[in-house]
Amino acid sequence: MMWLDASNSMAELVAINAAHDDRQIMPIRGTGGRMIVPFDLLADCGQGGYWADYCEWLAILSPTDSVPEAVGQLE
Repeated sequence: MMWLDASNSMAELVAINAAHDDRQIMPIRGTGGRMIVPFDLLADCGQGGYWADYCEWLAILSPTDSVPEAVGQLE
């Protein structure tokens, strides 16, 4: 699975999440102390997609080699 680095965009995410009672993106802690979200969220963020309101935010995130800490500790 691929991941996006949300570490430098958390304030924007908090604002978007505050506008939605029905859906929220909750980053998880990744290796290297990064906050990450799944890359595949981008697949459902177009017009009418489940994550459409998050699309601009997701598009500014950079792919990362970071993985969830629990996975990183098993390797």
